[in-house]
Amino acid sequence: MIRINLLRNTPRKQARIALPTGAIVKTLIAVIVVALIAVAGRYVYRWWQDRPEKPPAVAVKNESRPSHETRPAHITQPETENAVVTDFEPSTHVQQKMIEDVVSDAPGTSDKGAKSVLAGLSYAEMSRGEQINYEFMFAKNVLQILTRAVPEGIGFSTFSMDSFQVVSAIGYAPSRDQAASLFTNLRRERFAVANPPNSYIRPSGGQGYRFSFTCEVPLGSNPADPWLLTDHVEPRSQLGAGVRAFTKAASRKGILLSHGLTHIKTSKTGAWRRSVYHLTGRGSYRNFVGFVFKVNQDRIPCAFSTIHLRARSAGSVEISADVVFTTRE
Repeated sequence: MIRINLLRNTPRKQARIALPTGAIVKTLIAVIVVALIAVAGRYVYRWWQDRPEKPPAVAVKNESRPSHETRPAHITQPETENAVVTDFEPSTHVQQKMIEDVVSDAPGTSDKGAKSVLAGLSYAEMSRGEQINYEFMFAKNVLQILTRAVPEGIGFSTFSMDSFQVVSAIGYAPSRDQAASLFTNLRRERFAVANPPNSYIRPSGGQGYRFSFTCEVPLGSNPADPWLLTDHVEPRSQLGAGVRAFTKAASRKGILLSHGLTHIKTSKTGAWRRSVYHLTGRGSYRNFVGFVFKVNQDRIPCAFSTIHLRARSAGSVEISADVVFTTRE
């Protein structure tokens, strides 16, 4: 016998039983999830605390780089504008006040700008101290420049330097191109070659060409020179020692002085005494250049204010010069 309503009251009983069972299950699941998260978080925390520390990348890079490692090739050192031997540049005495006076109206008065402005001063614009140092280097500088500028095969019959500002010569060149090359080289060395008729190239009447040039020599000044004459000028009592050192240098370099040095005059400018002597003599051009270099190398406190050379033979020149010795009171 099948009863149709036999289960009429059954849902009410199941509801009373099912509701608490679902709540318990949800609660258990929530507890388990929280417990798992807590356990996982604990293990993650322990792993984070116990992990090996990696040193910073910068420190590793610095420690691994050799101390002698060079910079990359595309980073180059700046090139210097005057890639010449320092001795080729004339010297000058630099006073701080003088530099400030010169560059006070110039824009960008940095040290580099101050030196470049001072280097453009003419001889007449220099202070007396600057002139003294400039004079000390003048003859040597000019002779070194000529060594670079004169092409092979060219000869001078006369050569002169006057008043620390003018250089002139008369000579012979096998070809016009060689004489023209000499003039070009002089201009490259900042010699202001005069226009005709003071400078010219002419056929000599036979083979070759005769030339003559007169140049103003604005060599400028070199504030960076490590040795300045005005820092080492001896007292006037040492003038005789300077003259003896000068004549001794001439003898050692093969220059035969006719009558020693003849005193011309002495003048006083500020703290400086300027004693001018005249000399005449003979020797080869090579020996004369060596003599000028020797005077400069030995730091003899003097300067060649005028030099006149005249060729007498292939290996001998007549020498006439005025020499200024500087001493202090």
